[in-house]
Amino acid sequence: MSGSNGAPTRRSTRHPQRSPRTLKVLAGAVPVVLVGAGLALVAVNGGVKATLDASAATCADPTHVSVSTTREFLPVLRKVASGVEEAAGDRAGCPAFEVTASAPAAAVSQVTGGGSDAPDVWVPDSSVWVQRANAQLGGDSLPQPVTVAQSPLVVAVPQARAAHYAGAGVPSWAQLLGGSVPARMSDPGASTAGLIALTTVRSALGSSPEVQQEVGGAMIKLSRTAAKSTDDLFTAAASQGAGAPGFPASEQQVLRYDAGHPEALLVPVVPTPGTGRLDYPFVTVGQPKPAVAKAVLALRNALTSESGQRAVRAAGFRTADGQGGPTPTPGVTNPAVKLLPEPSLKDVDAALQTWSAVSTEMRMLAVIDVSGSMTEQFGGLTRMAVAQGATDTALRFFPPRSQVGLWVFSTDKDGPGKDWKQLVPLGQLDQTVGGVNQRAALLQANAGISSYIGGNTGLYDTILAAYERVKQNWDPNRINSVVLLTDGQNDDTQGLNLDQLMAKLRAEADPTKPVPVITIGMGPGVDASVLDQISRATGGKSYLAQKPDDIRKVFVEALLQRSCRPNC
Repeated sequence: MSGSNGAPTRRSTRHPQRSPRTLKVLAGAVPVVLVGAGLALVAVNGGVKATLDASAATCADPTHVSVSTTREFLPVLRKVASGVEEAAGDRAGCPAFEVTASAPAAAVSQVTGGGSDAPDVWVPDSSVWVQRANAQLGGDSLPQPVTVAQSPLVVAVPQARAAHYAGAGVPSWAQLLGGSVPARMSDPGASTAGLIALTTVRSALGSSPEVQQEVGGAMIKLSRTAAKSTDDLFTAAASQGAGAPGFPASEQQVLRYDAGHPEALLVPVVPTPGTGRLDYPFVTVGQPKPAVAKAVLALRNALTSESGQRAVRAAGFRTADGQGGPTPTPGVTNPAVKLLPEPSLKDVDAALQTWSAVSTEMRMLAVIDVSGSMTEQFGGLTRMAVAQGATDTALRFFPPRSQVGLWVFSTDKDGPGKDWKQLVPLGQLDQTVGGVNQRAALLQANAGISSYIGGNTGLYDTILAAYERVKQNWDPNRINSVVLLTDGQNDDTQGLNLDQLMAKLRAEADPTKPVPVITIGMGPGVDASVLDQISRATGGKSYLAQKPDDIRKVFVEALLQRSCRPNC
């Protein structure tokens, strides 16, 4: 739970005021008040009863134990920790648990920072966060955690739509991503449900280039409607009712929402072929003193005990072994759950890298080879037709705020000694200049690009000019890049040679303003090693298309990988 400023809320579960305790003393004693000692003696029925006041009733010399968890799991930990305190009584050294709810990413910083704010116990909502902390800690990894609860990842959908699925069949992750089923998601950088959803999609759909291309294109769209948190999506669902899109959340989160919104129920749906889960690992942090370690062990044992697991179930979670399920809201049925393999840290990093790539706006100059050899066949089509088709596809799914420009090149294309020609200057796709929409202007120019075919491949001069143009108005809020497609080698004898080009690229390189040049080679006449050398020099990457379908694939891949430039 967080305060209004978003800061973690801390509260000890040990109540500061116990019920008064009584102590019988000798009958006939004279009533006296010993306030300084915290003891009040009062005459009762001819005798004297001693009553401990609040300060005397509290634990003598308590063992303070700090516990960090998520907002959803906070009530469970407070209830179980309170039970441990009650069982320990008020003897010296008894535990006093201070429970904190923090966002997982913030908790990772606390756990790995080694400062005074590091908790003694950490219970995040996914083992992924423990892996992240261990990666930062290196040789000082956290001890093996113990799972104390779990909740499967589901897609929360309005009740009316869920009823439709009951007859038409549960949708797949591909349908949710592809747009045939309305869907949104929360930012995976801030939401564990969003993060697990990304890794689940990768696991469910496979890793083939074709699938990843479709996933990437869908993520581009989803990233533009992503909510800051899963709570924001629940809030939107409450106001939109039956028209609300589905979104990934934990089963427990859906149950908690439904309890307070009977008029706008959401139903947990598990897409095919399966799903991931939020698990709750209990982790001991650092090297606690013996008294703290004893209290930590008592809390862990209480959570994994029969009564502790009842508390877990009562809060809407499934047990540590995944058995059973929470009691659903009337009218809602718990879904059958098939769990997919747990994600590794590598899987998580790859998913976050993809999301970061598609979430960052782009500024890209597309440069297309129009030398005479582009009329040759490539898989039953001319190379130019294949290039046009790939460019058309890319231009149609690029997000509206993307800035894109289009050049063509071959020797002396725009006059003697100038191998490149600008067809459409860099501009934002959703803007209109001179009465013409930028995206429409690009599509139209691309459709007529074959009219420029002729000449030889003026590669090196064009690459330098494109690099300098993008760098000229470098935008710190975008990924600035050049994507160049060619079917040949440089054969402009009047222009730069390779050594001269490389020297100029090195001289103009500015680490604070990276401009990766991504090259795509197609056909047998390409010198792949030269293209790779040029791309690497700028922090870009080179691709080689062996068949027409590869062109479309690499356009998408180039977009998805741009966030890691120039250090891929």
